[in-house]
Amino acid sequence: MSFRRPNFELLHPLAATKNDNIRTFPELLAFNAKHNGSSLFCLQGVKDSSEPPVPVTFEQLQKAVDRCKAWLTSNVAGIELPKVDADGRVTKSPAVGILMGSDVGIIIYMMALLALGVPVVLLSARLTPVAIAHLLKATSAGAVLVSARCTRAATDALSSYDEGEKPPTVYEPISYERYLDDSDPIGWASLEVPSTYNVVDEMDRNVVIMHSSGTTGLPKPIYHPHKYLLGYANNHLFGPEEKVDGVSCSTLPLFHGFGLLAISLSLSIGKPFCIPAASVIPTATSTLALIRSCNARSLMSVPSILEDIEKLPNNEGLDVLKQLDYVVVGGGPIKSGNAEALVAAGVKLLNHMGCTEIGAIAPIFIPGPDYDWHYIQLRKDIGLRVEPAEDGLFKLIGYPFGWGVEFPVSDLLQCNPLQPETQFRVLGRADDLLVLATGEKILPRMMESTVSNDSKVKDAIAFGDGRFNIGLIVEANIEIDPTDEAQVKSYIDSIWPSVEAGNEFTDAHGKITSKSMIVVTAPSYKPLARTDKGSLIRKTIVKDFTDKIEEAYKKSEHEGIEAMPPAGQTEDIRTWLRNMVERGLNLGNDDEWTDQDDFFELGMDSLQATVLRRKIVAGMNKSGGDGDSLQPDLIFAYPTIEKMVGILAGKAVVAVDREDRVKNMAQKYINIVNSLDSNSGAVVLITGSTGSLGAFLLAQLSGLPNVSKVICLNRRTGAAIRDFSLRQQKALERGGIEIPKSHWEKITVHEVDLKSAQFGLSSADYNSLKSVTHIIHNAWPMDFNRSLESFEPHFQGTKNIIELALAANTLRPENVPRILFTSSVAVVGRYPSLNGTPLIPEIPMPDPSVTDHFGYPEAKWVCEQMLEEAGRTYAGRVETIITRVGQLTGSESSGAWSPKEHFPSILKSSQTIGSLPAVQGTLSWIPVDRAAKVVIELLLQPTKPAPVYHLENPMRQPWMDILTLLSRALDLKSSEEGKPAVIPFDQWLDKVRSIDDYEKNPAGNVVKFLEEEFTSMASGAVILDTQKARGASDTLANSGGIEKKHIDLYVNYWRSIGHLG
Repeated sequence: MSFRRPNFELLHPLAATKNDNIRTFPELLAFNAKHNGSSLFCLQGVKDSSEPPVPVTFEQLQKAVDRCKAWLTSNVAGIELPKVDADGRVTKSPAVGILMGSDVGIIIYMMALLALGVPVVLLSARLTPVAIAHLLKATSAGAVLVSARCTRAATDALSSYDEGEKPPTVYEPISYERYLDDSDPIGWASLEVPSTYNVVDEMDRNVVIMHSSGTTGLPKPIYHPHKYLLGYANNHLFGPEEKVDGVSCSTLPLFHGFGLLAISLSLSIGKPFCIPAASVIPTATSTLALIRSCNARSLMSVPSILEDIEKLPNNEGLDVLKQLDYVVVGGGPIKSGNAEALVAAGVKLLNHMGCTEIGAIAPIFIPGPDYDWHYIQLRKDIGLRVEPAEDGLFKLIGYPFGWGVEFPVSDLLQCNPLQPETQFRVLGRADDLLVLATGEKILPRMMESTVSNDSKVKDAIAFGDGRFNIGLIVEANIEIDPTDEAQVKSYIDSIWPSVEAGNEFTDAHGKITSKSMIVVTAPSYKPLARTDKGSLIRKTIVKDFTDKIEEAYKKSEHEGIEAMPPAGQTEDIRTWLRNMVERGLNLGNDDEWTDQDDFFELGMDSLQATVLRRKIVAGMNKSGGDGDSLQPDLIFAYPTIEKMVGILAGKAVVAVDREDRVKNMAQKYINIVNSLDSNSGAVVLITGSTGSLGAFLLAQLSGLPNVSKVICLNRRTGAAIRDFSLRQQKALERGGIEIPKSHWEKITVHEVDLKSAQFGLSSADYNSLKSVTHIIHNAWPMDFNRSLESFEPHFQGTKNIIELALAANTLRPENVPRILFTSSVAVVGRYPSLNGTPLIPEIPMPDPSVTDHFGYPEAKWVCEQMLEEAGRTYAGRVETIITRVGQLTGSESSGAWSPKEHFPSILKSSQTIGSLPAVQGTLSWIPVDRAAKVVIELLLQPTKPAPVYHLENPMRQPWMDILTLLSRALDLKSSEEGKPAVIPFDQWLDKVRSIDDYEKNPAGNVVKFLEEEFTSMASGAVILDTQKARGASDTLANSGGIEKKHIDLYVNYWRSIGHLG
């Protein structure tokens, strides 16, 4: 059964709200449980890797969440649905923290709390007790759900509360297995499931509370509304009809934003995911095993795991990864050498980025051959904005949902020269955040500040970007010779208590555990680099001390290491190992643990595992063995003393042989460069390019060297022609227009529904429109019989055009899109009678009384007001031009003139009647291809445009001259020699009314217009002032009149298509 996608939107400022939109994660789950109940939501890995993962369907998940809601309201004090008082103020239950290992249980508890309207605090299981206490206090949490592995950290956190402070109540959550158990051991059927809280305020940020490192060194709570989570669910470029096959394997913890992505894509597009058990710390080997166990088609992971997979012997890891649709890497920078090796082997590596304040920033898609892994592709649906920064770099500005203010992302970006608008390379954080090789983030300011407060320390600065652990460069505040080892050792011993104090403010993965990781300098020896204001320059300092830093890491690996006993001495090796594990995990003698206990169940984390492996390698090397040959994930693969002893004592396979790798990298695909248009000119979007004016606009724009791309949005039809370019080509042929093949390379054609959100396009196609710099909104039905109300879809379309321009500006603020709307002379048809002058100025018309009294101009007037308001409201973000167009004739090159327009209809009826209508006064006709050139000159003028221009031929001609030429061309016989065959207009109109055959008498279709509007509009009583337009367009300024050659061309064209006899 195919997956039915739920309907939800991340609305732009001008988009209309739909009442049926899904607004929350619980609503998203409810939809899937109803419509996709038997579809797979996820596969939950188990501790025993020989056992298959546990499948969870959407129906099962919904049932588990309902049971969890019942358990929470029955067991956790203070939980109840929010209350709304008489003034509309909402009172919620105190927030509930989730401090649990990463498995599907987090999802169940989070969904249940959200459904109950209870704020959720997602706490990383890797936080220090100090950080946990800080967050619980900051969020005023009333309760915290703590799984067994996190009990010690929670207990230490709550013990730090001062007397008088009320700590949250700790509850041990029941496991996800029990919620999924339908055998009813707990008696689920007897528990009442509370209703879901359905009142959603998009500005209510007290919904889901994440945390980050903050500016003080302690993590700060970051509050978000429901839409924050939906933002993850929409973070993809898979089209509405695109089938998303296969399971996605994720090694990411669910209490971090990156980890939420797999959950969200399962809920939104039916992409199930597989995650390891909470007790398993992912490694290269375990990740490959998980991929195989669930037949995954994609992977989301962090750099350190992918780097280790790339290093596995015999291409074991590469052979698995290159079969996947994509491999997403995020959470930190991946080492270039490892990434290059992955890509060279055929792995579709997709760079990802996010931040806690905004959410996911780079969308998920299947990268093609032209994608460069060095760059992230920015998503376009959440209002991200890129601004220039120093040295040709860029910074990213986001608009977090519900915040009402912008948020600058701290990373500096460099654009991809091949995709400068959408793809950027992350060069590093503008602030001082350190990103470890594991993807963990550390803000070391509290550590640095604490150590710097020691009277013997002038300054301290941390290093460790891309490493597994951090260190400190300390500038002494006392006399010391940094080259004297004895003095340095004594100095480090004296400041070590300050380092340990600093560790109290640092998460486990960021602690400094080795004195060898302290690099000492002095002002008289090598002072730390500073700005003029005295601020330390981290990057410069790290570069200056590169050699000392490398020496520190090498020394720390060998610090305090005893040589490993000979391979055959099993019991001596056992004792040697136990001593290192006890020291590494701070296990005292009173702790009861056995050689069969799993290190990670004892509390070991990834940093401690890495340190233990390094010590084993150093000890083996010290005894003359080949420790460097031990596999990278040794500790994860053999996580007990018993297993490790077997390996090291020579009773199992000891070393992993490594074959020499070919280092030469395949040359980058660069053919894309040659196929790109090097001109970075205008990107022009046209609506209505299949009409007569639109077709000439397209042809002329595509031939301009300063236009790099032309995008056509044409009305979607039910016709059999599905090749949109072919339909456009037929429209060009009708106008006698031929576009050279080379110009077609600039043209993209979409069939759209202008009134629909995103014009009815896929997200990917719609996002591609945001490169637009200029828009000509020209699509309009030429129907004089329609009422104003029947044009409402066109008002929606105009609104959507404005919204696209704003989205393009949001993407690139330096781009201020210009919208030109082709309005009509009929919009101001009554201006002369109301103001006593036939000359109509090029100004906005705020009063609808100036329009002719039928739906066509009334609707055009409404759109003029919309564009003028957009120009005022969004000044600096969008420019708008109203161009009121007078009577256009056919092409002066081909003679093509649509027979459906009112004047060709008049001529057809005149041929049937035998006479032309006598029209007095003057006319102002301009050929359509000439008018197209004028429109383009107005659009692309280099200076700021006027808000209104008029487009009609400034050379007015007597009607009688044109009627004489037409009478001769049509062979109409006049009763007076040398005179045109004309009869009074009223008499001619009576004859039109008397003929019911509209095929021979098409003017009968527009009788009302001819009766009420034609003579006043066409005879010179309405004259458009073109002074401003002539100043902006040389073509209009030099425009001549209609000549005999034009009339002959038009009549010959109409005869060639059978319109005239």
